[in-house]
Amino acid sequence: MAILKENKSNKDNEMFSQTDIPICRVDIFEVFCHVTNGRELPFNERQQVNMNGSFFLKDVTRETDEGTYTCTAVNKQKERAQKDLHIRVMKKPRINPFAFPKLLAEGNHVIVTCSVLTGDPPITIRWLKDGMTLNKKMLNIDESSMGHLGSALVFNSVGRSHNGNYTCLAENAAGESNFTATMLVNGKLL
Repeated sequence: MAILKENKSNKDNEMFSQTDIPICRVDIFEVFCHVTNGRELPFNERQQVNMNGSFFLKDVTRETDEGTYTCTAVNKQKERAQKDLHIRVMKKPRINPFAFPKLLAEGNHVIVTCSVLTGDPPITIRWLKDGMTLNKKMLNIDESSMGHLGSALVFNSVGRSHNGNYTCLAENAAGESNFTATMLVNGKLL
């Protein structure tokens, strides 16, 4: 099975927008491929079958490209080699933007939630503060996991040490997404 990363004209996925999967290796005279439904490839400009036994898919999407592909190579002696390949197209996570309250005073309680809008599990979620791994213990922050759907940070009592940029990173086999929000804690309210 090959796992490909979906690309919908997203620059982040550009390096994954095509794949070269060697299907058959023989002294090749003719190569032909088809999808499970028997439709011969290529049937559009995003697909290319090469005489060396490789097959290219460009701008991969789940709806049009996921499935089983069968390629057959025939040599000059009319001997055949056939290979099936199941392609699974995965979507990278996409994070819903979040923000901290604008007017925070020392001692306030705050919960901020990073939720994943789309993406195929398994998804790993982790937090950074100012570009470094978040030290929850040192800052007295609790984290509540929602599995592959998200994560929440719970601040029982914010202080100036909490000031900074908090980044939520969500990652799966198809890629990574992140979102950053700034927390600014002012002095104590009188």
